[in-house]
Amino acid sequence: MRNADPVDELGANRPYTLDFTAWGTEDTVIKVRHKGTYVSSIEYPEQGDIPEATRMKLDREAGEES
Repeated sequence: MRNADPVDELGANRPYTLDFTAWGTEDTVIKVRHKGTYVSSIEYPEQGDIPEATRMKLDREAGEES
């Protein structure tokens, strides 16, 4: 995953990008907890566990790419 644009739980874009290795990530939401360059966890949340504002933002962006 290169230059991933992070979105916070309120649906706001964060002012940086992320580069990390993860498998099976195409069209997948990944929850990354980090502090600077240190990653403390990577999770693959279920659709219902994604905050609504974040889900709406991601859905809008996916529609724009189509």
